[in-house]
Amino acid sequence: MTFVLGALALTLALYMPSVLDLMLLSYSFMVSGLFAPVIGFIFFKNPKPNAGLLSMAAGAAVFGFFHFSGIPLPWEFDPVVPGVLASLITLFIVQKWK
Repeated sequence: MTFVLGALALTLALYMPSVLDLMLLSYSFMVSGLFAPVIGFIFFKNPKPNAGLLSMAAGAAVFGFFHFSGIPLPWEFDPVVPGVLASLITLFIVQKWK
């Protein structure tokens, strides 16, 4: 596991042109994955842990897809927008699932 994480870190370090770009990318992943579960769990009476986990995974996956694929988004949206929307939708669907 240590080797895999080290290889991933080295690949990211070689891919990113500057430390600032790497920080912006990591913050975008964080917002896409964590915004919906944090806000949702503040307001839900009985939050389900699986809803939060799947919401984080969906938000990060959608952000990563749009960021790395280069598919243009309408109105020049940042890839964070569909990531947060996917996270919110996943959170509500899993939370309401019985």
